[in-house]
Amino acid sequence: MTVFELVEILSTADPKAKVSFLPRGADTEDAAEIVAVAMSGQVWVRRTSTDERREYITPHVGEHGNDADTGRESTESEPVSVVILSTDEDFLFKAVVKKLMLG
Repeated sequence: MTVFELVEILSTADPKAKVSFLPRGADTEDAAEIVAVAMSGQVWVRRTSTDERREYITPHVGEHGNDADTGRESTESEPVSVVILSTDEDFLFKAVVKKLMLG
């Protein structure tokens, strides 16, 4: 999803509505509120892989491949800009933003 697509979807939302994240396969009780947003200055790599069952999309920093993609029918990579949403502000800063800034 692009920022444009997200903003377009949110344009009809109640501006006071809370934004939550629901992990795949989780129940609604497992939803967590988004509390932090970061815009990465680095270009990430968005890898799209497919096998006979489904498509896998994995963004990550750097140009290296993902060993989990071996054995998949096809894999494509493209550079992308990324906006990161997080349910944990400390984690976002310490584990992601700081690493991106310091390398």
